[in-house]
Amino acid sequence: HFEGPRCSIKNVQFSKCNPIYIVNNTEANANIRQNATFADVDTYTSQAVQFRPREFDVNLRLGQPVNISIQYQPARNFHLDLYYLMDLTKSMQPDLTTITLLGKNLTQLLEKLTNNHHIAFGSYIDKPVMPFYLSEEEDRINPCLIEHETCEMGYIFRHRLNFTDEIDEFIKKVENSTVSANLDNLEGGMDALMQILLCGSKIGWSENSRKLVIIATDGKMHFAGDGLLSGTTKRNRDQCLIDSQDNEIYSTSYDYPSLEEIHHELKRKKTNIIIAAKDTTKEYYDKMHQLIPDATFVGELKNDSTNILNLVMEGYYAFMKQVSLSIETIDGLQVDFFADCEGNGRWKKTDICSNAEEGKPIDFIVQFLLNRYQDIESKTLYIEESKINEKIQVNVNFVGSMCNCPKVSTQKECVNGIVDCGNCTCNEGWQGDACDEPCDNNLNNCRFLDNGILSLTCSGRGDCLCSECDCYFPFDGKFCQYSCPFEPSSKLICGGHGSCINGECKCNNMYSGADCTCFESQQGCQIPGTDLLCNGNGICQCNECRCNTGYRGRYCEICEECQGLCDNYEKCVEESLENESYNCSKGNGTIQVEIVTKLKKNIQNCRYIFDRGEDSCSADYTYTIHKDRSVYVEVEEPKCSKPLGAGFLAGIIVAAIFGAGLLLVLAWKGRNMYRDKIEYEEFMRNKGRSLHSEQNPIYKSPVTTYNNPMEMTTLRSRV
Repeated sequence: HFEGPRCSIKNVQFSKCNPIYIVNNTEANANIRQNATFADVDTYTSQAVQFRPREFDVNLRLGQPVNISIQYQPARNFHLDLYYLMDLTKSMQPDLTTITLLGKNLTQLLEKLTNNHHIAFGSYIDKPVMPFYLSEEEDRINPCLIEHETCEMGYIFRHRLNFTDEIDEFIKKVENSTVSANLDNLEGGMDALMQILLCGSKIGWSENSRKLVIIATDGKMHFAGDGLLSGTTKRNRDQCLIDSQDNEIYSTSYDYPSLEEIHHELKRKKTNIIIAAKDTTKEYYDKMHQLIPDATFVGELKNDSTNILNLVMEGYYAFMKQVSLSIETIDGLQVDFFADCEGNGRWKKTDICSNAEEGKPIDFIVQFLLNRYQDIESKTLYIEESKINEKIQVNVNFVGSMCNCPKVSTQKECVNGIVDCGNCTCNEGWQGDACDEPCDNNLNNCRFLDNGILSLTCSGRGDCLCSECDCYFPFDGKFCQYSCPFEPSSKLICGGHGSCINGECKCNNMYSGADCTCFESQQGCQIPGTDLLCNGNGICQCNECRCNTGYRGRYCEICEECQGLCDNYEKCVEESLENESYNCSKGNGTIQVEIVTKLKKNIQNCRYIFDRGEDSCSADYTYTIHKDRSVYVEVEEPKCSKPLGAGFLAGIIVAAIFGAGLLLVLAWKGRNMYRDKIEYEEFMRNKGRSLHSEQNPIYKSPVTTYNNPMEMTTLRSRV
């Protein structure tokens, strides 16, 4: 008696079947369970709504894709939690002073970003152990003693202020902070950042907010492995190490975190970092940004941090404008995202848009495709945004999953095996439809001697079934001793275009190469609408263009002084404008032409200039070559103007000549007036000097008078 679930055609009657196992043949579809309206955060609404709809029911059948449409729109006045993490090594003293003077400007900036904001403050130096600090007690208490100055005792991280909306309290905490010093030019900022992420409840992060950490520094960072220098080698496994005094404890026991650990925690806590670095270290942090671009923003901090507010604003908008969707799916269920980022109806396969704006919704399509039956009947999945704690619930029902037949016995006879979903699964040593054909499974037949040594069964690359090797992918041969070339993306042996013989591919006609992936056709190099290969600027190899130096593009049509393929489609544009035809046959293909009112922006345009009667006209156009080599040309409606008459042109020429002559005369006149002015001023100066003398100013008297010194006069009178 068969008592488990089983699939059958619809008209079969199950008179003895338990009703709970009778399931209707549900079609693959999707329905909205809960819709919503976008909501900003204001006086009446404390909870933002940035996704809609909120919940779906999706029924999936094997191999049948199901799409759902969702929208995302950033909310106005969404909650912002901003943690200001500052490098307080001695070189940052001027920056600390600048932050204390922000006050009103900081308040105005945060209110410009959002009306709902909180700010926290912390600082870092480095692990207070050798070789990062001097070990003498007096140096430990005052790390600046070597420079005959006084500063704060060293620490790696100090959390100074929980999240608050009181800016004055933040400024006061900054004013009460002082700098310290360490020996090397690397700091423990990554350790501090990890504690900020792990100690969320202690620090006061909000559950539903945009979370930003701004790091202001002029130094570089220690990472995992640097702790070996100080003997701090333990790995911190997601522990909050801040004590009741808001200092990080056990800093002399645990190693620094790795960049991968930081990135993992940033994604898990949906937090982003703005790194405000001085010019001496900005290149260092730019390289870090290249490794984790989704979670970091890097800006150059001026020497006294006077531009820190601008960097906060730039970083905030950089993260706010980017929306990145994700879903944690299961094996056998494929989920793809498609987005219309520009709102122009052109969809592309991506889960990221970088132009989000408040009040402007962005459309996404999420496609679900079941590639194999599941062992479960249903699964709840969540579509999430990478930077905010808001998600869409998707209740997935796997139609037909109950038809995975259990291993039970039926009336079908399996002599040496069991019935599995109506088919026999044979015991070892037997084969055939009813497992009634003996099978000699001699393992020695699946081995060979290699230099006198007996090989592994099927070379360790397959299973011995009935004395023959059943090889794993991608191995072949009697003993699975050969490794066959395969195309990595499709995982097809010999690219699916040949057969593997003794480990080498024998390619089908029109294919070559070690893995038969080189298609010897030249069609892919031939510009649609012409017979030209690679635009004459390259060679065709394996149906793809290899461009000469200085050229690039699918058909080597792009260079610094090139106009692309504009000339190839100008004739079609001409015919379409003259005959109002929207299809043009040219060379080896058909080109679809469409006349539009206005071309879309950010597209490199071509221009066709022509005469229409007595008018001079121009029409801008663009072309798109699709993967199937079809060509789509958009032509903007022509712009025409009346040509200038001969008399009008003659008048312009005469006026230009007259104007040029007049300008020359005025220039000559101005030059003479300037020289006359200089000579007149010189004359007046000489005249002024002569008014105070009765003699000619150039007269020189022939009489010279000498006076004896007073001492000589006195001596003569005594004598």
